[in-house]
Amino acid sequence: MAGETITHSVLEQIRVTRYVNAAAYVVLLYDHVLTFGNEVRLIWPAKFSAPKILFLFIRYMVPVALTIYTVQLAGLTSISLSDTVCRWWMGFAAFAGWATVATSNFLILLRLWVIWDRNRKLMIYTGLCYVVAEMGGIACASLLVWQMTPRLIWQHELQMCAFNTAKAPPVSILWIPGICFEIVMFSVTWWNALNQPRSSNVALAATMYFDGFIFFILLLGLRIANTALAFAAPVSKACVQPHLSHAIAQQGLLFVAMFPVWCATTTVTCRLIIKLRQVTEDQRTSSEDSSEVGEDSSSMVTARGEYDELVRSGVNVEMLRSVGPSTPIRASGWP
Repeated sequence: MAGETITHSVLEQIRVTRYVNAAAYVVLLYDHVLTFGNEVRLIWPAKFSAPKILFLFIRYMVPVALTIYTVQLAGLTSISLSDTVCRWWMGFAAFAGWATVATSNFLILLRLWVIWDRNRKLMIYTGLCYVVAEMGGIACASLLVWQMTPRLIWQHELQMCAFNTAKAPPVSILWIPGICFEIVMFSVTWWNALNQPRSSNVALAATMYFDGFIFFILLLGLRIANTALAFAAPVSKACVQPHLSHAIAQQGLLFVAMFPVWCATTTVTCRLIIKLRQVTEDQRTSSEDSSEVGEDSSSMVTARGEYDELVRSGVNVEMLRSVGPSTPIRASGWP
């Protein structure tokens, strides 16, 4: 792209993308620090299982990947990448984004199954919906990478990966299966809540419905915004080489919401899982306390019953009480 003049509008669009992605990255790291203590207390001691592995996968893979992406996008370093590295990196980012969304949806689905008291019919229907949605997601990600990879180059003037053709790849298709799945899950969840409002996990259900509603609205809004921007990214034509600047201008806002969606998905999912884990832990602690109180009450009743038995046997109970409950006394030793 040597000899090309990058227009002011193109630079403004790229700057907006950089600032928005940097802000999302900072929010992700800040929330990670805030919730790290609860993660260590609630998640780490849990038994080694698939949900724990999936949680830790999105918890730590996403910050690492976004750190690399932020360095590449910022243009503040003298790092110069090859076209091959750009193609491998953006391909990995597309599949990693799909994997994050798929993992988040699966973790939320597991919690919903618990709230639904493991209703077999609901588990089968929602499980099939999940499989269909994620098969569609991996197909869309593969199509995107196949069309995007040959067009990527390292743009030396902007110090970032860019497209070398005027026709941008169909980035919007990456979000469509996830949007459809979340709409279906949202509808099924509220239909079940209205038809069967009582659950054996009342506190867990209340947390899931309230926080899950926020989860749905936030992510759905971001994905719709990202899809709209991918379709309607403005194009600047005032440049020396319109063919190449068209591509850069489209990329300027093409990814403005892609990585914020990635950050928001990770942040909201991890917060929700940690909070649900806290609710479960509180319920367990409360149950243990109730059991201890029940045992103490049972002991008191047993002691009172023993005193009544002694009275019927003619034992001087007042003298026995004056000795104190800590002194071992045999009933046979009393007249």
